Amino acid sequence: MEINKLARDLLQTFSWREKTLDADLTEIAEIGFVEADGCYFLAWGAWAENKRYHLAYQKRHPLAVTDEIGLECWVNSHAIHTPGRKDVFPQTMLFARQVLSVWKRQYPDKALLVIVSFVSPRDDLPFEQGNVKCHLIRPHQQWIGPDLEQVVQPIILLNSMTDEL
Repeated sequence: MEINKLARDLLQTFSWREKTLDADLTEIAEIGFVEADGCYFLAWGAWAENKRYHLAYQKRHPLAVTDEIGLECWVNSHAIHTPGRKDVFPQTMLFARQVLSVWKRQYPDKALLVIVSFVSPRDDLPFEQGNVKCHLIRPHQQWIGPDLEQVVQPIILLNSMTDEL
């Protein structure tokens, strides 16, 4: 697991005990992944049609997304937010764990990177949104730079081959 100080501070106060993933988020993760044109996408509901659109768009406009990782992160991006929701952090972490678990069952020999980040409008307010993105790990391509301390939001990188939550 790679993590910046902001996320490390959050994780130190987090307890998995008595936390369960909401049913709608469980459904999204449990449907699993599909492979299309060498890319891997979460396959649930309307997203499947949306992914086909993005693949077709990418072929017509190749500069919109420059590589497979960019396309996967663009399409495999799930924001967890609800106005007034107080459980953004645990639900985001539980969703990331579920995505990792489903990937490991479906593609145990392929490495997936799950990127977890959090957004707050101000430093003194709780997080309004958690973001989970994921992409297949490929040589010579990356979505996030090597120095996570330069990222101004809490960020966690989870490698399906080496990390557990």
